[in-house]
Amino acid sequence: MNETPQHELFEPAPLLTRNARLALWALVALGAAAFFFASPARAWQIYLVNWLFWSGLAVVGVVIAAIWRVTNAQWSRPLRGIALATVGFVPAAFVLFLPLAAAKRYIFPWMGHTPPHRAVWMEPNFVLWRNFVALLVFYAAAAVYAYFLLRPHLGAANLPADASLAGRLRAFVTRNWQGFDAEQARAERILRRMTTPLLILYTLVMSLVAFDLVMPVDPRFASTLFGGYYFVTILYTGWALIAVLVALWLKREPRLAALITSDELHQLGKLVFGFCMLYGMVFWSQYLVWWYGNLLEEIPYVMLRQNTMPWSPISYGMALITLPLPFAILLSVAVKKNPRTLAAVCGLIVAGMWLERWVLVVPSLWTFAQGAGGEVAHAAVAEPAAAPVSLPLGPVELLITLGFAAAFLLSYAAFARAFPITLGIPPRETH
Repeated sequence: MNETPQHELFEPAPLLTRNARLALWALVALGAAAFFFASPARAWQIYLVNWLFWSGLAVVGVVIAAIWRVTNAQWSRPLRGIALATVGFVPAAFVLFLPLAAAKRYIFPWMGHTPPHRAVWMEPNFVLWRNFVALLVFYAAAAVYAYFLLRPHLGAANLPADASLAGRLRAFVTRNWQGFDAEQARAERILRRMTTPLLILYTLVMSLVAFDLVMPVDPRFASTLFGGYYFVTILYTGWALIAVLVALWLKREPRLAALITSDELHQLGKLVFGFCMLYGMVFWSQYLVWWYGNLLEEIPYVMLRQNTMPWSPISYGMALITLPLPFAILLSVAVKKNPRTLAAVCGLIVAGMWLERWVLVVPSLWTFAQGAGGEVAHAAVAEPAAAPVSLPLGPVELLITLGFAAAFLLSYAAFARAFPITLGIPPRETH
């Protein structure tokens, strides 16, 4: 059997220096402290916002790798390892879902006031259990998919399997390795069968999360398009995140410039641009129905965010930095080919999409909470307060968000250290 790797692997420098890791761990600790010392209503609503945002980004790298496979996007080869490493946050995302069981009275404002025809489906324990099972299945499928993407090239690279965590992970992935040709053929068979089901599973599970954990924050709100809108926004954020990560890797490891050129950046930039338009389409498709239909079950949700202070400026600002601004800037080919300018625009998109999650969740939950002097106002489910007493966007929210972001970056960098992002990249032809 041919056990020679497809290319001579070089291990990029770690994405994070030792001081950077220490700083990120400090942010994780500060975020945890802020959560425990904040008021429960405020802590849990920002926790939910960040779990929704970062758990989506945990799986988006695997989903994008599957999209590249199903479309046979050969240009993406140098970027696949960078995208796939987001799966390193999957175990943390699953563990961080579990505490939501203690947050029911703060994130499920319909508790005790569920309409009879929805009483069984929207029972809080049932909501959490079905999402637990759905996430477990999807996360397991994503992990298996990543396993077979990595195994042939990792075994061929023959990296050390020492007593470190990275070494033990490499030993687990390459145990009973049968040689590159046999492993590659086996992986291709399995990945070919898994790719389409994985993408379907992604749409179903993310739609379930949207319908169960986002849409019901206003119990009167109902939209059949909301699930599709939600998983499209994850993909839009994911493409932008990859562009940011590419720029970070190119700065950290200059040798990657020989593999990731302006051609790959241009293709990636066009995908970000395309999904910006797709996001705009699904956003407008939903908003147009609200506008001309004047649907009583949907309009209050929109009006709270569009016409009520202090939510209105934030909602319009979020829309500006996620739609027209990146659309206008990404019309430029030069912007898409330059890693720094592309990362700057995409960083704005990532920040804007975090704010989008905040706008989806917080106005409803905080309005209900403020309706009863800081406790969740069950009576206010029928008629929430006109405006909150204060805007829940300050140091508490900042520290908890930075804690989640730091945990994500630490997990990503650890995965990339264990499984180098250059695995499986063929050498570029020279002329």
